[in-house]
Order: sequence, then C-alpha cells, then structure tokens
Amino acid sequence: MKIEDIKGVVVASVTAFTCKREIDEDATRRLIDYYIKGGLKGAFMNSSSGEYFSMTNRQRARCVSVAKEQAKGAIAIFAGISDDVLSQVHENAGIMADAGADILVAMPPRFNNYTDDELYAFFTEIADKSPLPVILYNHMLRLNNKLSIELLVRLSAHPNIWGVKDTHNDASRLMTLLSRLKGNENFAVYAGGDSMAGFSALMGGYILNALSAINPGLFVRMLSSGKARDVERVMELQQRAGELMQLFGILNQNRGQSMSLFCQSIKAALAAKGLCETHTAQLGYEITPEELETVRLFLQKNR
Repeated sequence: MKIEDIKGVVVASVTAFTCKREIDEDATRRLIDYYIKGGLKGAFMNSSSGEYFSMTNRQRARCVSVAKEQAKGAIAIFAGISDDVLSQVHENAGIMADAGADILVAMPPRFNNYTDDELYAFFTEIADKSPLPVILYNHMLRLNNKLSIELLVRLSAHPNIWGVKDTHNDASRLMTLLSRLKGNENFAVYAGGDSMAGFSALMGGYILNALSAINPGLFVRMLSSGKARDVERVMELQQRAGELMQLFGILNQNRGQSMSLFCQSIKAALAAKGLCETHTAQLGYEITPEELETVRLFLQKNR
C-alpha cells in the first residue's frame, strides 16, 4: 500500500455489536460495503467512536478481520493499537497486522503527563518496530498528552509514520500544521473534528471523522470541492455537516452526556439505514423505537 491510497476521506467507524455484545459480523460487512459505495478511502476500526476502550483484543481482531475480508482491497482498513504500555502497543500491532489491517493507528499514553521528547521516543519506537505504516492519533479535547505542532513536525520525518488524525476545533492550529508540513507528501494530516472538515479540504489536508459514517458522500464531495478551490461549495457542505451534527443531541436530551450516547447516536442513524443495531460494547442505553423514529425523521430532513 502507498500513502496515496489513503489520502482522502476515512471514516472513524463505529463497531457493530449483537445484543450479546459480540461483534456483529453481518452488520460489519454491510458497513464496509456502505463505506465503499460512499467513496471513502478507508475505515478506521477500533477507533474511539468504535469503543476500542471497551473491547477485548479478541473482539478488536475479529472486527478488523471481518472488515478486511469484506473490503477486498477496495478501501484501506485502519486498526487502532493504542495502549499506555509500549510492549502492549507492539503486541497489539502484531495482532492487528495478523488480522489483516493495512494501517495502524496509535494514541499517546494516558494518565501520566509526558514531555515532547518522551512522546517522540514513544512513537518512534512504535514506528521502528511496527510491521505496518502508522498514523498518529492526537485528540486535543480528550487526551491529557497532546501532540504539539513541533512534535508532529519531528515525527513526520519518520518513514513509517504516514500521518496524523488531529482532532480539535481549532482552525488556526490546523492551518499552522498544514503550513509547516507543506511539501511533505509522505505525511497526511487528517482533520478529526467534524467542524474542521471544510477547513482541511480547502487547506490541503484530509478528513478522518465519525460523521462520515452517516453521510460519506457529503465529506467526499467536500474534499473534492476543496481541492478544486470551490470555497462557496465547501462552505455550503460544511454548513450541512454542521446541521448533521445536531444528531448528537437527540438521544441525550433526557440522559446527559455519555460517550455511549455519542456512539449510539451514530449507530441509531445507521440503524435507520438498515446497517446495524444500536448495541454497545458495554453499558450504554436501550434506544427506544420512538427515538429511532426521531432519528429517522431527522435524517430525512438533513439528507
């Protein structure tokens, strides 16, 4: 696989579960077919939207294996390998490579705070030993260790680090990062925040987000319009993406905020399309038929 094969829109996929909290293999196949039909370049399995933090390695590997088998090379399969312990990250990398992943995705370690030099050593060792190319995963809102622009520039020189999923809502940071990395065709910057997709499209970056699971074509058209320097069209499509983001408020109106509800909002939209159920890896909520109908009507209004 070449880096050009993954430059585009990649979905941070939810994980389809059965009511017994096992991988729903039939639904996983339907999702992959849907992503391919939507024109996506890849599917990031075992992402945070995919509840990797609540899954066993057996479940993660099976999810990747089924996705890879169904994709048949039509899209790249990204697989999360994140852990706080380096030796476990290496083990995860081997497991996901054996399961058929094309690209591996790694977050920084959590809980303890580390310096840029320590994080540089962490990711360099991962990349040195990884059997597959690595994408870094930076989350400016949820992770205590954040990858600075200077650190990303340093790491971009590693031949086995192919890019970063940079998740935030900071247009200035995205602009600066893309400017600093301009001309480096071997490192792809993916906007992870749904509200940053249009900025990335216009400034030479790419998109790796959760919302593209619901409407892949919207983000594919956005990226294409950005490459064509069609600012007005990108603004129109970004506004539509903003309207689609209102989906995340439907299920939590009476329940408060929860990562389960974030994932289940996406799953409810996909359930309305007949692609998967709303079950989670653990915990979560029973989504009522009335809520599913509300989601279905919302999607009809926001096509």
